[in-house]
Amino acid sequence: MKKSIILLSALALGFAANAQVYERTPREYDFELSDIARRITPVLSSCATTEKKAPVQAAQVAETIKVNYVQLGNNAFDNAEYAKAFSYYQSAENITDPTAQNHLGDMYLNGAGVSQDYEKASEWFEKSAAQGNSSAQNNLGVMYVNGVGVSQDYEKAVEWFEKAVAQGDSFAQNSLGLMYLKGIGVSQDYEKAAEWFEKAAAQGNSSAQFNLGLMYVKGIGVSQDYEKAAEWFEKAAAQGDRSAQNNLGLMYERGEGVSQSYEKAVEWYEKSAAQGDSSAQNNLGVAYYFGRGVPQNSKKAKEYWEEAAAQGNSNAQESLGILYYLGDGVEQNHAKAKELWEKSAAQGNSDAQDHLEKLF
Repeated sequence: MKKSIILLSALALGFAANAQVYERTPREYDFELSDIARRITPVLSSCATTEKKAPVQAAQVAETIKVNYVQLGNNAFDNAEYAKAFSYYQSAENITDPTAQNHLGDMYLNGAGVSQDYEKASEWFEKSAAQGNSSAQNNLGVMYVNGVGVSQDYEKAVEWFEKAVAQGDSFAQNSLGLMYLKGIGVSQDYEKAAEWFEKAAAQGNSSAQFNLGLMYVKGIGVSQDYEKAAEWFEKAAAQGDRSAQNNLGLMYERGEGVSQSYEKAVEWYEKSAAQGDSSAQNNLGVAYYFGRGVPQNSKKAKEYWEEAAAQGNSNAQESLGILYYLGDGVEQNHAKAKELWEKSAAQGNSDAQDHLEKLF
């Protein structure tokens, strides 16, 4: 009995530590498209008597039809009607519009309205990028970073990102910041990374706002400043960024850069967890287990830890293992505890490794 009491005390402290870790390094490259500034609602020209017109007029009408199909395709894409967009683009045949070319690249990349084909995606991005479309330039850079549809080439990726940032593209600014942060395709430079994140964040790019918040939390490329970190996390969180919501919750839990409040921490964890963020689910489990900002409820703690553990969250796996080892709110099951700790330990979780060494 004495051993169980000591174990519970030690592992409870472990739970608290898990909730206090800032989750995630700046995010990996996402295939994101900036909004299209130009919106046109085309009207198909009346062309029932095309064959009766003079050759020049017939050619003009044919070109008008083509242009209108492209515009209809662009509108359908903006409305997320991808199959319809692809049908319109097919009707237009030879597509030279850079916006439509970029859309086709995105559709092939994600298999939206058409069978997924990375090589075709890169071809369409390249056509659009060559015409100066900044979104396509960023997307092509991302393809080169990941070696998707093209051979991996960090230097080429940087070249395309630089073309896009010259036009003020916020997604490319964020991408270039990541290249400087990681030192791929360029010499590693944390200060330049922070500068590019700041340019993109100032334009409202939520990924850059999240990344800049992390730079301020960790004091990388900028002086450590929790208040500024909280400000940037809040901007990103307001746009629905689930990782920023989780990190803002952590700042409220710790009282770093904001007034300490378990209740506000839980509010942000809930927003993030509702979007499936495993770190927020784990942190909500901690909040319910200890009654921080919510009434103590071991059952809810278990539910949140199960959700997070199912996604491979090592902290939740370790915490859930404790419940099974002690029989706390669940039927005691040492084999289940060992299984969970092994999964957690395999990801490098030192607490889980500790439990396995000492108890098994």
